[in-house]
Amino acid sequence: MNNNFQLIAPAGKSSEENLDLATPCMGKLGYSLKKDYFSYEPLSYLAASDEQRAQSLTRAWLAEEPIICLRGGYGCARLLDLIDWKKLRKTQNILIGHSDISTLHLAFLKHGMKRSISGIMAAAEFTRSPDKQVTLSSFDKCLNEELFQQEWLPNYYSNVSFKASGQLIPVTLSVLCSLIGSQHLPDFTGSILVLEDINEAPYKIDRMLTQLLLAGIPQVCEAIIMGDFNNCGDVSEIHKIFADFAKQSQTPVIGGLQFGHCLPRLNLPVGAEAELTFHSTATLKILRY
Repeated sequence: MNNNFQLIAPAGKSSEENLDLATPCMGKLGYSLKKDYFSYEPLSYLAASDEQRAQSLTRAWLAEEPIICLRGGYGCARLLDLIDWKKLRKTQNILIGHSDISTLHLAFLKHGMKRSISGIMAAAEFTRSPDKQVTLSSFDKCLNEELFQQEWLPNYYSNVSFKASGQLIPVTLSVLCSLIGSQHLPDFTGSILVLEDINEAPYKIDRMLTQLLLAGIPQVCEAIIMGDFNNCGDVSEIHKIFADFAKQSQTPVIGGLQFGHCLPRLNLPVGAEAELTFHSTATLKILRY
């Protein structure tokens, strides 16, 4: 197992405290950061200039050792038109991160690069004592392309039972919506879409799901999984929004997966072939990377 990672910051900067914690926290768990972030000169809300961040991502990708992101925040969308996608496609590598890093996951799929992981980050979850049973276990399995499955009791479902299979696309809802209309979104036809978000009011969740509907994205998915919606208002209200969304999309929707801005957190391979079944309990299986 390769436990050596290159560390990049394609989005926001981190606090000095978390910068100091990132390397030792990962080290205690057996992971090594081979390249650090500390030489960057942060801007007010970005880790560095767009050009610096795009160049850093490109260099790390071409080095052919797994890349882990420092944190999310904002900024990845500013890089998409600066990246030489043809050049990156010539090399196989792995990119790990979530939240704003969903921007890169979606663009990688669009531009023919499927090996990325919606996973925990160096100066975020790794500094918060991630559990071994779910978080670190799924992290290592994704990294090493091991097949696995996750079972859970849904807190919401639109269909009493169903089975679906397709390409797994796990992302942050607000980030997905921010890319609608761009040239960097993949085809969602036949996919299993996994959504999560944090710190959004219920009406904003409704607005973003409506935006997906107007763009025709949920209607072509095989199924939609709702992950963690931490600090997004009353749960019963959120579930009513999900029910309305499922009715309009006519796509099976199921909730309660431990995926998102949370710990424990399931790490998921972006672009993998997966199967979702539900009959009283739900099971998500990774079938092929």
